[in-house]
Amino acid sequence: DKPKTMLYFGDKPILSRHVEAFRHQGIKDIGAVRGYRKEAIDLAGLHYFDNDDYADTGELYSLYTARDFFKGDMVIAYGDIIFDDLILHNLLSHKGQIKIAVDAATRLRKRKDDKPDLVISEGKDQPLGGGTCTLKNICTDCEEEVSGEWIGLRHVSADKTQMLAELLDRLAEEEPELLRKGDLPDLLNRLVQQGESVTVVHSYGHWRDLDEEMDLMGAR
Repeated sequence: DKPKTMLYFGDKPILSRHVEAFRHQGIKDIGAVRGYRKEAIDLAGLHYFDNDDYADTGELYSLYTARDFFKGDMVIAYGDIIFDDLILHNLLSHKGQIKIAVDAATRLRKRKDDKPDLVISEGKDQPLGGGTCTLKNICTDCEEEVSGEWIGLRHVSADKTQMLAELLDRLAEEEPELLRKGDLPDLLNRLVQQGESVTVVHSYGHWRDLDEEMDLMGAR
């Protein structure tokens, strides 16, 4: 009877924890895209964008409903993940204009997920600084060795925000079916294909993807 982002984790909804995590890092202007049971997502102080066609569209279309919110530095996050503050801090402080947070311990955790966002990268990402690791591809059934799993957090600098908005505009005009049915990994892969550098920022665990009731129980 609720969208996942409004399920309680401890004493507050998942979305409230996202808002707290963002504000701890100085992010004050926060928007949320609503779909299923949108009336239940009613936290004060947020900008809301509604995808009323949520049952027949994917993540890209939901993101596109917030097209007018694309300005300045942006963090884009899935609404059904739990993550430690350190992951977001490292993502924001790492160099790069487009960056994604990737769990390098995904093989050890052996998550049960039919469609994991597995990351193929090149280069080296050193935890204490130095080195650069960039995205080659995101896939669910990779033939090459993966360096981890994208957890659903992305940071886009102000210099690239307009480019991202224009890419979505082109998809709406030239590839409307991809925009309607595509997911966020499709957008990341398209950025790589058109020559954009996407920096991979590795961490080790300390997050959860809440797909089922057992995932929420395990996270607690």
